Amino acid sequence: RTAVTAVTRRVASRAGSSTRSEKRRPRTGLSASTRPSTRTTMRCVPLGAVPATRPHDTSCGAGATTAGGGSGGASSTASSCSLTSLRRVPILAHLDLDAFYAAVEELEQPELRTQPLVVGGDPRSRGVVATANYVARQFGIHSAMSCAEALRRCPHAVFVRPRHTLYGEYSRAVWSAVREVVPAIERTGLDEGYLDFAGVAAGFARARAVAEAVQTSVRAATSLSCSLGVAPSKVVAKVASDRRKPGG
Repeated sequence: RTAVTAVTRRVASRAGSSTRSEKRRPRTGLSASTRPSTRTTMRCVPLGAVPATRPHDTSCGAGATTAGGGSGGASSTASSCSLTSLRRVPILAHLDLDAFYAAVEELEQPELRTQPLVVGGDPRSRGVVATANYVARQFGIHSAMSCAEALRRCPHAVFVRPRHTLYGEYSRAVWSAVREVVPAIERTGLDEGYLDFAGVAAGFARARAVAEAVQTSVRAATSLSCSLGVAPSKVVAKVASDRRKPGG
């Protein structure tokens, strides 16, 4: 019994000493030598070693350097880079000849100008209207309508068959006249196409004058009228040219 009592006292004394040692330990559980340092190490870099542009900035290229080397030179470089990175707004125009087939027929036969004229197939068969002059359009006649319906709406209309060879000659003369003013052309048909004003107009204010010059050139070469719509995109330019027909 005496031996058991002695062993019990030694175990209790060890437990108490371990508890006291744990209380003396730091709350973080780390010694001062192993604690992470909160100080920031600053490293001096020579001025010439700093790159002129950020690594991910590709708009300025390697040639964007400053002469002053100070804050003023850096700000001027940043502003020049931002200006060069701006995309130029495209200036496009859609050109559409007004009632092209009918207008050519009126030039060849001036007496048809005051009459409702329909260029298309036979109205007594399954013919389709290719185009109609603006006199015939007052009766509701339009392209892709059946010629029989056009005759029903305007019984005194004049119907002529298309002459594609003649229309091709006029079309070549029109686009030759357009190229004298605007070299960049994308034709989408005999009587319409798109023009790129990037090389001839610095802005939309100037683009209006260029469009009027195109109309004058076409009228002088062929006596035909055309409508132009100017916009940053092809879709909007086509809508604009349709809204101001004829000769808008």
